[in-house]
Amino acid sequence: PDELDGLELPVTADVMKERVEFLHKLGLTIEDINNYPLVLGCSVKKNMVPVLDYLGKLGVRKSTFTEFLRRYPQVLHASVVIDLAPVVKYLQGLDVKPTDVPRVLERYPEVLGFKLE
Repeated sequence: PDELDGLELPVTADVMKERVEFLHKLGLTIEDINNYPLVLGCSVKKNMVPVLDYLGKLGVRKSTFTEFLRRYPQVLHASVVIDLAPVVKYLQGLDVKPTDVPRVLERYPEVLGFKLE
């Protein structure tokens, strides 16, 4: 039950349709969505776009977004400032060069879900 805390569930069929269409544009299939249905609780404007923009600014290639999201769809629930940026900063503190961060994330997207502790 606590997984649903803070989840913005769609209030209308139009909102659901917008989210499904956005995920389809990213290359995800209905099967991918069925594998992680909580992705439909992510707002396109509040969650998906900011996270994908951040990954793009880091240098993660757009051509890898589909596979990235298949392997770690939970990233769409993340806050850029609270969850993602600190992990990226920590990686850089481990001597991962900023130019290598995108490659690390493409290969191991689940690292973004790790707690710094």
